[in-house]
Parts: sequence; C-alpha cells; structure tokens
Amino acid sequence: MLLSLPLQAQITIEDAYPVDSLLAHTYLTAVVLHSENINATLDEPVMTWDAVNGRFDGTTIAYSFTGVVDEDVAEAINEVNGQAYALFDLDSMQDLDHYRDTLEHWLTGLGLPVRAPDIPDLQIAVYPNPTCSRIYVSTEGKDFQEGFSIKIIDQQGRVIKNRERPSTHEDLLIDLSPHPNGVYIIKVTGHNGTFQKKVIKTGR
Repeated sequence: MLLSLPLQAQITIEDAYPVDSLLAHTYLTAVVLHSENINATLDEPVMTWDAVNGRFDGTTIAYSFTGVVDEDVAEAINEVNGQAYALFDLDSMQDLDHYRDTLEHWLTGLGLPVRAPDIPDLQIAVYPNPTCSRIYVSTEGKDFQEGFSIKIIDQQGRVIKNRERPSTHEDLLIDLSPHPNGVYIIKVTGHNGTFQKKVIKTGR
C-alpha cells in the first residue's frame, strides 16, 4: 500500500487535503488530488500516490509526502524535463499555516504567481466583508477596462461560481447565500493580471 504515514505527524493527510485542493485549483489545470498516478516518463513506469498532480504553463507539477513516495523516485521524476516533483514531510509541519507557507514557497520558486505583488494600477474591492449573503466586487484600473473574469473558490478548492464581466462600469453582485459559512477566495483576472481576496461568510 502506497499510503503510509507516521502516526506522530503534526497534521494528517486529511488535514492537508483542503490546502492542497485550494492551491491546486487556484493555480493549476488538469488537477488530480490525493490519488495514485502512473508516471511513464522514467525508464520504467512507476506508480506514485500524489497529494496534487496538475499542470502549469506546460509543466507537470506534482508532490507527495515523505514516507509515501520513495525519495529516489521523487528525485528521478523531478529531474525529467517538463516535470517538477517534491516531497513534503508532514511530521515537520507545525500547523496548516506552516504547511501552506511551505507549499507556496515551493510553487513560487517554480514560477507560479502564488505571491505575486499587487499591481499598482489595479484596484479591487470586495464588500461587505464579512458577509452573511451577498458581496459586491468593484474594479478600477486599466487592466479591467476590457472586462474581467471572476471565480469563487471554497475551502475545498472547488470553483462554485465562474463569471465573465464585459465591462467595469457597475459593481458585480455575487450571492453566497446558498453556500455554507466559511472562507472563500475571490479570484479576479483582468487583461494583464490576476488578483485574489478572501471573503468570510458568516451566519445571519
């Protein structure tokens, strides 16, 4: 069985899943989460259990956990052109924030815009925040004069709303009332950039 972790891990695979899902669905395409995958790029195909397997800008990006995938296998996959593979030790993670920061640091090093700086001419406001039902998204700046797309991503990394906005003359209304309380990511993409904000949905 591929999936085998030490019992003393600070966080569990189940704890890690929402973090993995949110990061993967925000930045990668063709995402496969917490599953076995066959890697056929080595001399002999090998089965790995990957926390995340997806693609970004023509590169396959995947990672797993120490003790789940052999370190030599992970290193061999990582050395293949067009692939990036890493192992993360859940035992060394103090908490989920530490785990998320570690993943974001690795993804940033691969060229993903995980910690991209704000664009000076890009202004986005999400209000009210926190909210009990509806939010409005207001945009200004040249990057959004030709319109923008917006995705709402829940804590499990699922895209629950996907909208296109042809112009920025009026604030965009989004109704979160059918969805459970929690933290959501508002991902807005304009002509030259992407911007994210967190919004909290609370009880009435």
